[in-house]
Formats: sequence, C-alpha cells, structure tokens
Amino acid sequence: MSDQQLDPYKLPLEAYKLLVSQLQQEDSLSWKRIEIFLIVNGGLIGILKLGRSSGDVTPPLQGISLAICVMGFLMCFLWLIIAYRSEAFYNHWYEQLKFLEKKYLTPINIFQMADDYFKNGEIKLGEGEKPFKLDRVSRLIKMYQAVRVAVMIFMVGWLGLALYLYFADP
Repeated sequence: MSDQQLDPYKLPLEAYKLLVSQLQQEDSLSWKRIEIFLIVNGGLIGILKLGRSSGDVTPPLQGISLAICVMGFLMCFLWLIIAYRSEAFYNHWYEQLKFLEKKYLTPINIFQMADDYFKNGEIKLGEGEKPFKLDRVSRLIKMYQAVRVAVMIFMVGWLGLALYLYFADP
C-alpha cells in the first residue's frame, strides 16, 4: 500500500468538474437547438412565401402550402419535446452539483447560492459586501419556460396559418 493518504476531496472535486462540464455542454447544445429551430421555421416560412408569391394559387399549391404548415407544426411539437428533455438533463446535472457541494465540498456553494439568488433576487457574496441584485425582468421567467412559450407561439402561428390557407379562397 502507498504511503500517500487519499485526499477525501479529490474524487468529489473531479466529479464536480465533470458535472460542470456536462452542464456547460447541455447549455451550449440548448442554444444550438434554438438556432436550428429558428432556421428550420424561417426556411419553411420562406418556402411558403416563395411558393405563394406568384398570386395564382392553384389547388395543388394550396395543398403544398398546407403540408408546409403541418410540417412546421410538427417540427414545433418535436422541438417542444426536445426542450422539455433538455431542461430535464440540465436540472439533473444542476441538482447533482448542489448535492456534491452539500455532501462533499462544503466550502463550495456556487450552485446553492445560485438557487437563493434566483429565488430571492439578491445575494451577498461576502460579509460587509453590498447585496448583488437581480432585476425584476430577469426574475420574470426562466430560460426554458421562455423557450417553451416561443415554441407554442410558433405552433399557434402554424396552426392559424394552416386554417387561414385552408379556408381562404384560392
């Protein structure tokens, strides 16, 4: 056996670093997914506009337009599922980080303080320091809630557009 004594903080600290990396990666992937979502929806809107720009809307063109609206709606539905799953992974990594801080890395409380910060709207980072405050707008809605609302707005838009195209005179 080695003369070196195992550092009780080494393994939890390595796990903490790994989880922070996972959290960062999940956050980065979330933003990339948002970009792709917006590009796909913008592309479908562009195709729809391009196909209808001639002014002469024939029944086959109306069918294609409706199909594009259905595709847009389905893409939004899938995106909504992906957004929920992404939030679940993010929360999973986040909760594990808080657990490691409480159980093994007591002096570290970054993620525990973040919870207090977003819940109460302010934190003090040190004794005698003035509070660090979060403005009301930033406290209004969480990022993943905003993404879900945006996706639902797109879904309603696609549905409304499909209904309009279906009932509009060709």
